[in-house]
Amino acid sequence: MESITECKDIICTNLNHPKRLTLKKLMERVIRSFPQPPKCFEWGCGQTTLHVMRRCSFAEWISIENNKIWFDDLNQKLAKHASHKLIYAPPSDTTKGKEYWYDMEHRNPHDVGKYFQRYINAIKPYSPDVILIDGRARLQCLDASYDYIAYEGIAVIHDAHRIDRCLSDWQASLSLWPRKCYVDGILLLQK
Repeated sequence: MESITECKDIICTNLNHPKRLTLKKLMERVIRSFPQPPKCFEWGCGQTTLHVMRRCSFAEWISIENNKIWFDDLNQKLAKHASHKLIYAPPSDTTKGKEYWYDMEHRNPHDVGKYFQRYINAIKPYSPDVILIDGRARLQCLDASYDYIAYEGIAVIHDAHRIDRCLSDWQASLSLWPRKCYVDGILLLQK
């Protein structure tokens, strides 16, 4: 497995190229860096999920999704991938839309977690090598990541530039991770 320093070098090298390293390519590289097929866990499914499952089908992949429409769509698209498990974990209040949760998360990231306990706690049965945080309740997902990630595992936060909006809320959680690398909206963390 590559260290986070080596992953940083991969990212920084690609920043000098006309085509930057995308989250899809980064996740593929991180997953392929493990000597054994890694266990991967993801909060918030999307195009990266589909890409990684096509390119790294050897990895065990567990995705947690809170949006029923997106869950159903991905469930159909990922049905042929035996190494993928998709779990639907809605917020406690399903009457609110995506924009409501997005706004709440940016105003006060501590508040959103109380509505997403099932979503956040879905990681408890697992000890993943790789974690992707790309959905709701990102601060609480980061805290859960630290508690459940395998030794020397790598956590990745997509759209990490959003942390700056409430940096004081994130500082305690981020300080737990001794190795960090932030480049172009992607934050890699390693215990």
